[in-house]
This record gives sequence, C-alpha cells and structure tokens, in this order.
Amino acid sequence: MSTSYHAFSDAYLGFAQFWPQISEGFHQTPMLGTGFIVLGIVLGLVLLFVLGYILNKKFRQGGESQDISPFTLTSREDIMQILDSAWGQGSRMELYFRIQGQHLSCLIQDLTKNSITVEPPQHLKPRQSWINRTVIVFFSIRIDRKKRLYYKFDSRIIGLPVDSSGPMIQLAVPGALKLEQKRMHLRLEPPPAYIKSLKVWPALTDSQGALAKDIMHQEQPLAEYVHSGGKPQLRLEDLSGGGMSISIWNKLITPIDEFIKKNPTLIIFLQLRDQPDPDTSYQTFYFVGRIRNYFTDQQGYYILGMQYVFCAQLDPDTGKISRWEQVDQREGVEEMTNWVVQKHLQFYREKGVKEP
Repeated sequence: MSTSYHAFSDAYLGFAQFWPQISEGFHQTPMLGTGFIVLGIVLGLVLLFVLGYILNKKFRQGGESQDISPFTLTSREDIMQILDSAWGQGSRMELYFRIQGQHLSCLIQDLTKNSITVEPPQHLKPRQSWINRTVIVFFSIRIDRKKRLYYKFDSRIIGLPVDSSGPMIQLAVPGALKLEQKRMHLRLEPPPAYIKSLKVWPALTDSQGALAKDIMHQEQPLAEYVHSGGKPQLRLEDLSGGGMSISIWNKLITPIDEFIKKNPTLIIFLQLRDQPDPDTSYQTFYFVGRIRNYFTDQQGYYILGMQYVFCAQLDPDTGKISRWEQVDQREGVEEMTNWVVQKHLQFYREKGVKEP
C-alpha cells in the first residue's frame, strides 16, 4: 500500500483515541464555538503531521535511491570506450532474460556505435521471438593484473545475424552503464600458485545410489590439474562461494553435447593454499557442480560454468568425506566465500606487488 495510506491510517488511529474525550467535552460545555476551534486546531495538527510524514518519507527514499547506484555512466564516449575494452580483452557478456530468467554466457564478436554482436553458446539456437526482448547484461573488464571492474546494463535484442561461426545475437548499445557486481557471490580468478590440486570426475554413486564418499579410490579422475610447463588437461578459471568455471581439454569430453547429456553434474576435488608458498596450509573442498553453460576458447579447451549443488563435509581427523550436504544457492558455501573474500582483500592490499 502507498505511503500516504499508511500515514493517514496512523493519524486516524491516533485521532480516534482522543475523539471520545473531545466529543464529551463538546456536550458538557456551552462554549461550542471554542470546541470547534479546538477541533480545528487538532485537525490542523493531524494534517501537518501527515504532510510532514509523507515529505520526510519521499526525501529519505530519494536519498536512498541515489545511494543504491552512485556509479552510473551516461557519457556515450565513456560507454563505447568501456565496451571496446571488453571486446579487446575477450570478456564474456552474460545475458539474463527478464521474464524467463534464462541465462546465456556469450562472447563479444563485434561492436559498432549502435550495436553489440555476441556469440551465444554453441548448443543454443536463437529464436525470432527473441527480437525486441529486453535483457540484463553483465560483463567485466580488467584494469590491472589483480582487479576487475564489473558492469551491468539494460538492453534489448535487435537482431539475430548469422556468420561463418553460426548464429549471433545483436544487442542495442545501452544509454547507461552501472558499476555493479553481478553475482550473489564475489568471484575470483585465483593465481596458479594458490592451487595445490584440482581433479574432476563424472558424478559417482555407491551401490545404494547415493553420492560416493570414497572418491579417490573408486575411479581415475576424468582430468587433473598438474603443475608443469606442458599443456594442462584442466585449469581453474574462476570460483566463488556459489560456483566455478573450469577449462578442460576438449579431446577428453568430445562430443560436448553428448558428454553433458550423460554427465550433467561433475565431482570436483579442490585444494587451495592460503599463501603461494608450496609449504603453506591449505583448504580441501569436494563439490558436486551442475554444468550451467559452456563454450570453446581458441586453445583447444571447453570452458564449463558450474553451480555448486552439493558440498562434502569432511572428517576433521581423517580428511575423508563424512557426508554430502545440499548447497543453498543464495547462501553458497561459507568456507569458499570466506577464502575468496580474504584473497580479494589480500590482493587489494598488495596492489602494485607482482601477483604470484
């Protein structure tokens, strides 16, 4: 309900408490003129209260709305410069349809003064019904080796061109960009020196159909990150408290569509160091991640974006899995969120120091 409704309602309830006394006073005194004067004064005070309440509410709301997004760019020149930087850095644009809630991770392929052309995931077939659909778009640009800026804008789909690479999506260049972190969970690209171990399996179950607990002794991993000078099978692209992206050698999971259909979830074993020193302490995680999207890069890898579905609770004495717990999508995994936030703060304090 509206602010004015609540204000009048509150004023009415307060006035109603005193009306019996006022009314009784009118009947008990011959000075009816004086009574009406008193009544007029009371009503005037009530109206002043209501008007003050409404003005104060609007003033506070106006101040709050300005505080929500103080970093909004509307300069056409600045907007085009930032979009051009994103294109040059090969940044991905993540499109969210307002109605369906559908999410697409796309690569920028072309930029003009009026349009942004992006390439959707290869398995997706854009439909003509998308034309003029409104979308929310998130992307980021790197400003130095340790820091990214995250942007958000509203746009609409103005075309579905086709080139040699396949179907494309054409977006209208926005009139404003907002500095805003997209995700519910802060995301980090961890330097390789902080990754002690990374392994991936297809989801494994025991004889009862439950998620397996003795992962290491059941089956060889599908892929494993190895610290060496050669081409790794597996790489960690980024991670957060809610999910991660990995790059996996495409020959291991080709054809990709069949692989994902057969393996919609993967088990991830990850050990993260607290410091880049190999002898430092580390944290161990087991996740079941659902593949949300994928695309190819130019180096022979599939990049898989995954959302945590389950996280393993480990026995503090043995380090083995004691049970699997479902991950709340809004809350994420607290231990991972804490690690990511701590590293963000650490890298920020070390700004200007070469990243390990």
